Amino acid sequence: MQGGPLSPILANILLDDFDKEMERRGLKFVRYADDFLVFTKTREAAVRVARSIECYLTRKLKLVVNHQKSQTAGIEFLGFAFEGYGGQIRVSPKNERKFQDRVREIRRRNRGVTMRQRYKELRQYLQGWVGYFSLIPIKTPFVELDKWVRRRIRSCYWKQWRGSRTRIANLRKLGVRDDEAITHGCSSKGPWGMSFIGHATTAFAIMGRDESTAMAEHILRVVQKSGWQEFTRQQLHHVVRRRVTNPDELDGPLKKLTDHGFVREVPQRKEGSGRKPSPMYEVNPQIITDDC
Repeated sequence: MQGGPLSPILANILLDDFDKEMERRGLKFVRYADDFLVFTKTREAAVRVARSIECYLTRKLKLVVNHQKSQTAGIEFLGFAFEGYGGQIRVSPKNERKFQDRVREIRRRNRGVTMRQRYKELRQYLQGWVGYFSLIPIKTPFVELDKWVRRRIRSCYWKQWRGSRTRIANLRKLGVRDDEAITHGCSSKGPWGMSFIGHATTAFAIMGRDESTAMAEHILRVVQKSGWQEFTRQQLHHVVRRRVTNPDELDGPLKKLTDHGFVREVPQRKEGSGRKPSPMYEVNPQIITDDC
């Protein structure tokens, strides 16, 4: 019945005599199911009371005491640790290790599930874990664990990409410059080491957005580097053809840039009965300079 829904109820029934014994002795205590704390003023008193309680539990109630979880120094209760003056609430080191072990299990490469399924399991676990420890007033532990989880995700993607060609192609899609994509894609460092490199971190941050947004950012960098005041779609495609095979695929990113005021489409007249001219765009130099 350990961990089952009836476990707390059975513990309350069985340990009701224990509560009455603690009240009879005049000890201050708190109990939830089979976890309890007894408070004393000195360490010596804590050792003495611990021996007395162990004798009562083993001889009177015929229970087994787990010595690995029992201690007379430091306070940990229900996954929380109480430290410093006034008993500041923190996540216990034991539960931090459990958290990391569970995330490693979810992100394990040889599980045979898709990344979408892994994200779903990870989201459910994180929501429950953060909700349980939401009483902790400071954000530092959560920020550090968030960095660690994100690095684990980057490492998992790097393992999935395997070959250098696949890594270079995916880094290019995520907006990394060609020279940097080749350098990192051909690196001999392992997935955990590569997941901490700045360019890889920036590239993986783009994964939360669609490819059109990543391409729009790449176009901004191309325009800034080239110094164009105006350009046609065909001219732009000639520069980014290694990432986009069809010029029509640029319509989505260019529309995003137009909606945000980075560029403006210039109307063109169709001359004679020839082909329709490639759309032309005028660059807003102030926005390009400020935002790139």
